[in-house]
Formats: sequence, structure tokens, C-alpha cells
Amino acid sequence: MPEINQAAHAAYQYALLELKGPYPEGEALIATEPFLSFKYAHDILKGRFSLGEKAISKDIWSFSRYFEHILRERIPEYEPIILKSPELSYLYARHVIRRRWPVAETVISQSADVSVNYASEILNGKFKLAEAVHIYNPAFAYSYASSVIKGRWEPGEPTIARSANFSILYAKEVVKGRWAPGEVAISLNLEISLMYVKFIKSELHSSIGADVHDVLLADKKFGHQYKILLGIMGPLSNLGIEPDCYNVISKTKIVFDEERIDKALLPRIPPIIQNALGLKKCNYQPGKDKNSDYVRLRW
Repeated sequence: MPEINQAAHAAYQYALLELKGPYPEGEALIATEPFLSFKYAHDILKGRFSLGEKAISKDIWSFSRYFEHILRERIPEYEPIILKSPELSYLYARHVIRRRWPVAETVISQSADVSVNYASEILNGKFKLAEAVHIYNPAFAYSYASSVIKGRWEPGEPTIARSANFSILYAKEVVKGRWAPGEVAISLNLEISLMYVKFIKSELHSSIGADVHDVLLADKKFGHQYKILLGIMGPLSNLGIEPDCYNVISKTKIVFDEERIDKALLPRIPPIIQNALGLKKCNYQPGKDKNSDYVRLRW
């Protein structure tokens, strides 16, 4: 027997590069390694590698790829192993069973991310079991609304409203407009508040505690950005340049995404900003090398 059998990887390489086909004498060695067993099935056999399936079943990455690329039929003897993992259960349902797999749904529902994938790609609709498990998870509630319901999911909105990050995402991607229930959480994060101000294109006021509008104006880090945004959003939007096309970097610099702006509008930006903010001078500067274009503000 060739020296190549001393290592599983060498046996696989021998089959792939020298024999360019099956290597029966090396299969027992290859079958000790999950990844190599999958590769041998995929690259050499172009089909199932039964001897290597026990090893493959011990590695989620290899097993999931084995489902996707190799298996064309169920393997009942390994389903108890599969049913221990939400991810494997979902992938097995998707690539092998190719339909709803009720026996796996309790396991699948243990993972918020996998539940959303199962609902959107297998069930094509609501996954009640997962709703009950993850109703208090803002990441699940947002993803479930956007990817499964494809619209507002009212049972999950109180949960989403507790998170600034998911409140702004929900407003942008689901509600597609201002979303008052999330504004309290948003107002507690000044950086996200500024992002929200750009989205709603107006002042942001909160109804509890200190008004976030006043807090933003007084903040040393974000105050200048807020003031500049409030001054330029309206005039630039009238020109057809929306707030997501630029970022206020400092009191003296606004960076523009020139690829999203009509080139004919560029010369009109500085005078509009200068007039809106009452500046002494305002110049549009082309970015050098890979840097973006920007406007220099002189107060």
C-alpha cells in the first residue's frame, strides 16, 4: 500500500491529484475526518460516501454542506443526531426533505436566527412556536417582521421599541416612516438619534425626561452635527440630495457620496449650505485617491 495512506489528507490528495478518481484503499483513513469525507464525496465520488457519514455527522459545517450538495434522500439513522441541532434540522429540512419537518420544529424554535430562516424559506409564513419562544427578543422580532411577515408585526413591537438599534431599523425597513413607539429608546442613544433625525428629516423631541432635542444641541460630540443637519436637510432635499447621501463629520466638514448625486448638482451644493448655515465661506472639494468628496465649512 502506498506511503500516502499515512495521513487522511494525503489519501484525499492522492485520490484527487494522482488517481483523479476513487481510492478505495484510502477511504477508511479519509473517513476519519469530517471535512475530508465531505470533500471526498463532493470532489471524487460525486455522491454519497457512506463510510465517511459518521465522521461528517459530527461537524455542523461538513454535515450541512453534505445535505446541500450530496444527499438526495433522507438518512433516517442520522436523524436523531440532526435533531439535536437547530441549524442542522433547518438545513436538513431545506435541502433534503424540502418541505416542512414538524418533528424538528421544537428544536428549530430554540434558535431565533434559524427560526426566521425556517419560517421564511420553508414555511413561507408564520412560525407560531418560535413566536412564543422569542417574543421578547428584539432581534428576532425585527427580523421576523421584515423577513417573514414582510410588514408590521404588532405583537413584537413592544419588544422592538425597547431597542434603539432595532427601532430605527424597524422604522426604516418595515414601517418606512417615523415610528413614535421606538423614539424613547432611540432618544437614549445620541448617535442613533442623529441617524434617526436624518431619516425623519426633522427635529427629534422626546416626551420623557430631558428633551433629546435639547440634549443633542448641548452635546459636545454630537451638537454640531445636529445643528448642521437641521440647517441643511431641508434645502438639500429640495435640491434632490437626501440625508443618506452625506455625513456631517465635524463642524467644518461634510462628506458626500458623489456616486449617488447628479454631477450637475455638485456646484449648487456650497452656496445652498453657505446660505442655510450663514457661513463666511463654503467650498466643495473633490476627494483625493479613494477619499470621498467633501464640503469645507468656514464659520
